Amino acid sequence: MAGDLSNIIEAGSEFEQMATGFVFTEGPVWDSGYLYFVDIRTNLLLRMKPGEEPEVIRRETGSGDGLTFDHNGNLLMCEGSHRRLTRTNKDTGRIRSSQNAGTSSGLTPRTMSSPGRMEPSTFPTRHGP
Repeated sequence: MAGDLSNIIEAGSEFEQMATGFVFTEGPVWDSGYLYFVDIRTNLLLRMKPGEEPEVIRRETGSGDGLTFDHNGNLLMCEGSHRRLTRTNKDTGRIRSSQNAGTSSGLTPRTMSSPGRMEPSTFPTRHGP
């Protein structure tokens, strides 16, 4: 049945609000015990562990919204207002971005993680955050 979450959430579980104070959050993705998400309107990329305060890991995200990880564990993000995709290296934190991707329509986590998309040679190096 569509919308049935019984295979991932135990019956009787209660939902808990983990943090507040955001304007418009988007793009949640889990990795190594961290929840990564963006606050689109404040241009922040954040991560947090349950029970801990969110940590800003990047500012000026270009209205980042879609997040996913590539096959090497690097964080990929759609940046709508910058009209590009970025890859943050999991080991160094170095940010590489695509050349202008044209319009923001079509930039989604699904297109970002499709095989053959976003080859490393298309990303000039830029240091962040």
